[in-house]
Amino acid sequence: MSKSDDLMTVVIEAVQEEFEQKAKEFEELMGNEINSKEGTLKSCMTHEKLSDTSYFVGIDGDKLKRKSKNHFDYSMAYWKGRKEVRPIKANALHWQENGQDVFAKKAKATSGDPFVERAIAKFK
Repeated sequence: MSKSDDLMTVVIEAVQEEFEQKAKEFEELMGNEINSKEGTLKSCMTHEKLSDTSYFVGIDGDKLKRKSKNHFDYSMAYWKGRKEVRPIKANALHWQENGQDVFAKKAKATSGDPFVERAIAKFK
């Protein structure tokens, strides 16, 4: 191991706690930018250490699938929006709102919520 490798190891170890703290702060900030009524999406926020110098901060898709009513990771549709939805094999779409059954021939397109971009702008 060279002296430069030793120096790099010492520097990385010195800033590890700071990396972890910044990842936690960004996770909280991004979660606070989610404008969801239910809170399921926000409760699935996570941060994960990928290497000594990088972290993933975002939505845990598997956790969201387990916690959501339809067992679907809808985080990309929430963030980017979606096209109009129509039933494929049925005559109508079906879901529940406020405990009431809702049937519709189609669901309108949504524009999405740029919560990630807002969080990045505030974090800078």
